Order: sequence, then structure tokens, then C-alpha cells
Amino acid sequence: MAYAISGGLAGGPVRPIYDPLLAGDAGDPYRRELTVRGLQPSTAYSFRLCAVNSEGRSAWSVPAQFDTKPPLVRVSGVSPMAGPRAGGTRLTVSGADFRFGEVFKCAFGGTVVPATLSAPSAQARARHAQLDAFLLDVWGFNDTGIDRSAPSVLECFTPAVPASSRLVGGEAGGGSVRLRLSSHALPLAVSADGLAFSDSVPFSFYDDALPASFTPVSGPLGGGTAVTVRT
Repeated sequence: MAYAISGGLAGGPVRPIYDPLLAGDAGDPYRRELTVRGLQPSTAYSFRLCAVNSEGRSAWSVPAQFDTKPPLVRVSGVSPMAGPRAGGTRLTVSGADFRFGEVFKCAFGGTVVPATLSAPSAQARARHAQLDAFLLDVWGFNDTGIDRSAPSVLECFTPAVPASSRLVGGEAGGGSVRLRLSSHALPLAVSADGLAFSDSVPFSFYDDALPASFTPVSGPLGGGTAVTVRT
């Protein structure tokens, strides 16, 4: 006694996944386990079985539904990589598996702000349509609501963070200092649909400099000029 299995998207058409009669020499009458690959996250599938022997096939079983879990999003980079402590900097966060979420949050250390998924470009939508057509031809179904081909990016605005000393550096006399902006790096992580936050990338907050004057007012293109700022 062997078993055949077919399946597809829940509520949609089904296609053969394994059939011992069609597998030829690869068919195994004692096979009781099968790994189905290529499933999409956050998607409902249904599968059904039938018994197969030398006399033929039994009726198909009642379909059993299986729901795949959403993946944890991953963050690979952020642009720009720094912004003022006052907040309000618009960030583009790149990563993977954003397309499987709906409600996003960005965390800067312990401060959480909302984030939105940017719309795919017309070129990305065209690639997606081609992939759906391929899946429809090969498997008999597609996941039209999931954009697998478009790069996923999130957009959010930085929060305000407490300020430290605005300018730091060695004293230069006359109430002036040598300019070096102080900065504070915080881990930036992303969460989708209330799941755990991703691994983080660093984002730096810096103090806005409001100098009254500075000298010298010019220097060589090669750099290396020490600038004194009066605040």
C-alpha cells in the first residue's frame, strides 16, 4: 500500500505533489513521509491523500489545511546612517522578508516609532507578474498577493533623543573649542505584526552645532585644517 499526495493554496486548485505510480523507479510503496518545499510564509495551504495499490486508487481524503508562519524580518542597512538628536530624519531601512508583514515598527534602543512599507516600482511589479505567470504554468497556482521580486524597504522617522554636550574637544583659548560633534549610536531594529524585533544595525544621533563664528574660513582641498568654533 502506497500513498499519493496533492495540494495547493487553500481554497484553490490542487496539483499532484507525489504519486508512486507516476514516480516510476523512484516510487516507494513504504514511504510515509514527504517534505514539501517552496512554500511561502504567512500562507494557507491544503493537502489531501489517497491510497494506491495494484488495484487502483482510493477516494481522496478530506483536505487538511496547513498555515505557514510569518518570518522574522531582517535588517541589512539604513540610509542615512546618522541624524540630529532632535529627530524627524526620514530613514529608508533595507532588509528581507518585509513583504510578508503588514504593521511595522522601528526601535531605536528603547524608543519605538511606526514604519511603513514602500510601494514597489512599476518595474518590480512587472517582474512579479512574470513570476506569477511562471508559477501558474508550473504549479497551477500562484500567490498574487505576495510580491516576492520587489526589493523591500521600510520608511520611518527618527525620534528625538536626549541631548548631551553640543560640542566636545580640546580648549583652544578665548572661550573657543576645536569642533568635534558628539554623537550617540543606538541599535535600530524592526518588528512586523507584533513579532520579535530583528537583529539591529547602528544608527547615530548627533548634536546640532550652532556656531557664532569659526576660523579659518577656508583651507586646502587636501584637508587637515584645524577649525576653531566659537559658540
